[in-house]
Amino acid sequence: VYDTVKGSKVAVTVTGKGNFTGEMKKSAKVDVPTSKVTPVISSNRNRQNYTSFEGVVMNSYLVKTKDTFMRVEHVGGKGVYAETYTSDFTLRSRKYIKMELPKFGGFYEGEKYYFLAFGKENPEESKEAEVMRIVKYDKKWNRKGAASIYGANTYSPFKNGSLRMAEAGDTLYIRTCHQMFQTSDGGRHQASAAFSVDIPNMEVKEQIAGISQTAYVSHSFNQFILKDGSDLLAVDHGDAYPRSVALAKYTLKAGEENVLSKGCSRVAALAIAGKGGNPYTGVSVGGFEASDAAYLITGNSVDQTPATYSSGGVRNIFVSCVRKDDFSQNGTSVHWITNYKDKAEASVTTPQLVKVSGSEFLLMWGEGEQVKCVMLNASGEPTTGIYSYAGFLSDCKPIADNGNVIWYYTNNSEPVFCSLKLEDIRQQP
Repeated sequence: VYDTVKGSKVAVTVTGKGNFTGEMKKSAKVDVPTSKVTPVISSNRNRQNYTSFEGVVMNSYLVKTKDTFMRVEHVGGKGVYAETYTSDFTLRSRKYIKMELPKFGGFYEGEKYYFLAFGKENPEESKEAEVMRIVKYDKKWNRKGAASIYGANTYSPFKNGSLRMAEAGDTLYIRTCHQMFQTSDGGRHQASAAFSVDIPNMEVKEQIAGISQTAYVSHSFNQFILKDGSDLLAVDHGDAYPRSVALAKYTLKAGEENVLSKGCSRVAALAIAGKGGNPYTGVSVGGFEASDAAYLITGNSVDQTPATYSSGGVRNIFVSCVRKDDFSQNGTSVHWITNYKDKAEASVTTPQLVKVSGSEFLLMWGEGEQVKCVMLNASGEPTTGIYSYAGFLSDCKPIADNGNVIWYYTNNSEPVFCSLKLEDIRQQP
């Protein structure tokens, strides 16, 4: 863990053994910082955690750039900042990126470019109003163009959900959510939305924002998207249409347009009991990755047995596995990682999932002031015992780097960088 104290840098390395039972050792060294640049103060500790329909956009990101790390964070009321750190997490530089619309949607690191998504409310429900803008930057943060989305049946972009992006060739795919225009029943309902953008020209190719479109989910409280070979996958946390953690798969073909509007396959990675439309599902979704053999989706959930279901019940950590060679309900299984029976035992946060390789993953979640983690195989099954670490997660997705998993959190503070050695976790019985 790296923290900043009274102008000096304190590096703390923490190691430990056992399923929460071994000795913890700490060592520290103090170095005089060489830069007068100071990190931006923020609060993102446990911000990845949500309990019902309060899904939020991710404000915090960590990127490995050659020999340095880059922290990208939207700090409410200030803007977006990109900070560069050395390998020992000494701050070297900071760049401010202007907010081009009032709402922040997300950041994505593409092969050649960085992308930021911004949004704007549309209270007049105008089809001509700009509701979202995707801005392209080179890897030195020089602005290289933007694509604007107008109308899009959007009253409020990113409402009660998130936004994530994926790149396939010259196309950027965006999976998010929005509060839609008022319907005949008088309501402004929330649902998933999807867009695609031609990267070289920064032109919108597809705008999937209507009711009951392909892979439509309503309400959708968290959204994920990734490219895996010739497939494009999307995950939504739905409460009615459908009431499940829904996984959709599109097939990408060279030169094919309108990928998002064509047919797709979809399965329930986790079926949710209870009445459709009740936003209190007892579920949160935290991670989505592709292994060599399957698609892995992780979150926390109450017992979903219909006869005993209660959205306010005890939550446990789960991993859903959808096999690539059998993309169907028959090819879907759920592994329960924890087995708490009473709320007094523990309260688990929304987890994070880190891809180490195509056959190995690190699953992380919070319990009180501890981070707990376990290694998974390509089918989402645990391969180690559970490892415990004093600290916190955040909405910064951890990254794997040189045998470590690294992330940061803030608590109205400068960033606290955390690093776990994968080998220590692999040794857990």
